[in-house]
Amino acid sequence: MLDLDTIFDPDRMPGAPASASTAVMPRDLPVDCHFLWDERAAIMEYDGGLAREHAEAQALKYILEDMQKAGLVLQPCLREVEVSSRVSAWRNGV
Repeated sequence: MLDLDTIFDPDRMPGAPASASTAVMPRDLPVDCHFLWDERAAIMEYDGGLAREHAEAQALKYILEDMQKAGLVLQPCLREVEVSSRVSAWRNGV
């Protein structure tokens, strides 16, 4: 059987379970974080020479790590306004 997880995440060993961060997709990010992800992925792709899929995966990993360090957790029960205010505070270093 074709292991698509290994194809789209070449750093992962075949058959290894996907990490928890792979359950989060870019579309799940708050708007501000999605913009940062998109920008970081583009830089990794064009300036870093990474394949688009790899650049997007790495950028998502870094954004999720940054969000976690700032205490931002993706929670579906949070209202968009609440998430946006937390993201704004995070971006402003509050």
